[in-house]
Amino acid sequence: MRDQSKLPEDDLIEAIKRSGYLLESEIANALARADFFVESNQVIEDPVTGKSRELDLIAEYFDRTDNQRIEHRVCAKIKFVFEIKNNIYPLVLITKFELSPNINIWESTKEVETIPKGIATSSTYVFYEKLLANNDPIYTQYCSFDTKKRKIKEIIATHPEQVYTGLLKITQYCEDAVESWEQFENDKYYRNFIYLPVLLIKDDLYELEIDTGHDPILHKVEESKLLFNYYYKNNPKMATIWVVTKSGFNTFIQKMIQVERNLEQEMIEVKKKQNKA
Repeated sequence: MRDQSKLPEDDLIEAIKRSGYLLESEIANALARADFFVESNQVIEDPVTGKSRELDLIAEYFDRTDNQRIEHRVCAKIKFVFEIKNNIYPLVLITKFELSPNINIWESTKEVETIPKGIATSSTYVFYEKLLANNDPIYTQYCSFDTKKRKIKEIIATHPEQVYTGLLKITQYCEDAVESWEQFENDKYYRNFIYLPVLLIKDDLYELEIDTGHDPILHKVEESKLLFNYYYKNNPKMATIWVVTKSGFNTFIQKMIQVERNLEQEMIEVKKKQNKA
């Protein structure tokens, strides 16, 4: 009689691929090879149940060649907080964000700064200006798909609970991280940090365009942005979440590294002028 506990290795690999664990490992390996510090399987406390909830990946870039950071006591840092989904069906972002006097969109970036005495800054939302002030579209809704089992299969648009729960986890982590800086005493270090929530999916990301008088149009993209609304400690909050596909991941990461480097160089120049004054 065959031992049912001994499953074929090929079947095990296929099961891992379908589950999404392999995609998480691939992304973690890619980040580590690109000189990122990577933290896997970190946890936060569920505010409702009190139970631990697992985060897929947290990562930050470490530039091994830059000594000016230490010399001038300056640091710009993007801390990526990943929710990774091995999606079966496409994800579609819907309804473009429109400016409103009732919405402070700059509050959707989770930023922290420490400014030494003598340094004047023009904005407390530095990363917002670098990442969101260029008028690229931001979407406010999303959907995925499923099929109803009938004689003829019908595709239905859905709001996946797993995606929603994942977005809540990464935004809670970002809020907790920013809040942890509130009691930080400013010292001689000049910092600009952002906690950046990222939903990374395997494939098939679309933006829906509504053109008056015509049918809606789907545009396939590798990267987009979602404005996500939620409550944090009984207060309404919002966060811009970067949505990226596996094939768009490398371009996204390299672009973000460049943003970080450029901002840090600007901060170094500010510090140099202060030292000369």
